Formats: sequence, structure tokens, C-alpha cells
Amino acid sequence: MYSHCISKSVILFKRRITLNCFILLILFAGCEKEVSLEIENVEDNIAVNCLFTADSYFKVLVAKTTFYGDTLDHFVSDAVVTIKALNSNTEKELSYQGNGYYSDTTYYPQYNETYRLIVDVPGYKTLSAVDSLPLPPNIENVYLISTDRYDIDLSNYRYHDIYITLNDPVETKNFHEMKCYELTDKENFISVRLESNENFIVNEGDQDLYKGPLLFCDEIINGTNFEFLVTTRCNINHEAEGLNTALYVVGISETLYKYRKQEIRHIVSGYGFWNPIEPVPMYSNVTNGYGIFAGYSARCFLLHHENK
Repeated sequence: MYSHCISKSVILFKRRITLNCFILLILFAGCEKEVSLEIENVEDNIAVNCLFTADSYFKVLVAKTTFYGDTLDHFVSDAVVTIKALNSNTEKELSYQGNGYYSDTTYYPQYNETYRLIVDVPGYKTLSAVDSLPLPPNIENVYLISTDRYDIDLSNYRYHDIYITLNDPVETKNFHEMKCYELTDKENFISVRLESNENFIVNEGDQDLYKGPLLFCDEIINGTNFEFLVTTRCNINHEAEGLNTALYVVGISETLYKYRKQEIRHIVSGYGFWNPIEPVPMYSNVTNGYGIFAGYSARCFLLHHENK
């Protein structure tokens, strides 16, 4: 549900090419014309990705940057990938597993520790990044109430209110992401959008751009214990089968929070032919390269579609 390593396709946007003018010629001129494109020869760079959590061992993807849409593999197989635990002054070199992945099945992230990722690839500068594992969110209660509200355009989709009681610690800055999935059967699930009118979520400014997960920090709610409301909608045909909704409340590091905020805007910039938004660069905490190295801690709540 919440992947611990991001595919290279998410972050390798270094050489995105827009052909809108050429497409306009085809749409409106209705004729053929040979077009010559001069593409800048940009030097390759290295991208590394690793999202880590307490119940999964470190797994790092190393690849070279490439053209958007390029189907060729650009995985790096000769890197030296090391993770150092700075507080305990220990380190572990990860082994190559194929398809660009490096891991050690015995090496798990720990709380109250800061990790430095170091990647050496022949012919490139050393890449590095630092992050730590946030504590799981302190959720005291979660329950779902099915409503009598239905989607105006899709009458078979009913809205559900999810009430969450969060105890936010006062001594630290905290960042969260919420994701919701509709369980269509015992093995499959569909991501469903979440919405909220709570001020600390509205102030993030993400809902106007992207309907899906919800991001928020504790700048407004720091140190408080309170109940708040989020809303989702699910297919009533699945409800009739006695299936459920899975809500993930995820504690994320500040690094991952910044990455996800930028990722939402990057994705929106590519929506639709007439979208006026300029391309948005991806956030990265990797020195001398691209990608993300960040920690998260998720809690999952299985919610039944019934009135309480």
C-alpha cells in the first residue's frame, strides 16, 4: 500500500520534452510536415530512491537519469551503497539484488536514529542523503459513519465520514499523510480520494490541485488532542458484498513531506493538453544527484461500512 521505494519513473524528469506546437499542427492543419528537433545533449546523472520504515529492511534503487518515456533500463549495477547510523556510529554496505536494487535483509531502520545514505558510482561524484524514522502517529480512535449522500455524477458512489482522534506531541514538529483504499475483494484494493474541510488541511493548499491522499503538518494543531473529520466515497456494490475501507494514517519525515508536496504539483503540471501550469521540478534531498531518501511510519485502520 505504502511503498518503501519509488520507481525511477517518478523522479527521472530531467529532460522532459514538450511537443505541443507539433501536435497543434496535426490537429488543426490536417497535413504532414517534417519537423526537425534539436535536443540538448545533457550529461547523465545518478538518481537514488529509498523510502524506509521500521517493518521493512533498507532497499535502495540506483539508476541513471534518462528521457521521459524512454523504455530502456538504466539501472546501475556497479554502485557501492552504504548506510551509516550516525548516532550509534555503525554502517552497513548493501548488496546488489538486480534491476538497480541494493539491500540487506538483516538491516532494518530503528527509531531514535539518524541515517546517512552514501552511493558511489564509478565516474560520478559521491551521492549522499540524510534522514530519520518518524514515530507512528498517536491515533486514539478511528470510526466510519455511512451517510445518505451520493455522488451527483456517479449515483452508485456513497460518501462516508471518517472521524479520527489524534494526540499530537508538543515537543516535535510532526508531518502526516492519509491514504484510503476501497477493498474490492480479499486480494485487490482501489485507491479512493479523501477530502476535508478542517482548517489545518485546507491551509496546505493541496486539495485544489489533487484529489487523493491528504497531507498536513502540526503547525496549527501542535500539542493538541482533538477529533477531526475526513470524507471519502465508495462503490455501494462493493459495500453490498460486506467489504471494507482501509485508512492509512502515516507519520512522515519533513523530507518526505516536502517531496510529496512538490510531487503533487509536478503531477498536476502534466495534466491535460491545455493545462497552463509550468512544469514543476521535483524536490530532492540527495547531494550530487536526484531522488529521495526518507522515512515514514504507517498505521492502518480497517473500517466497516455501517452506521455507528
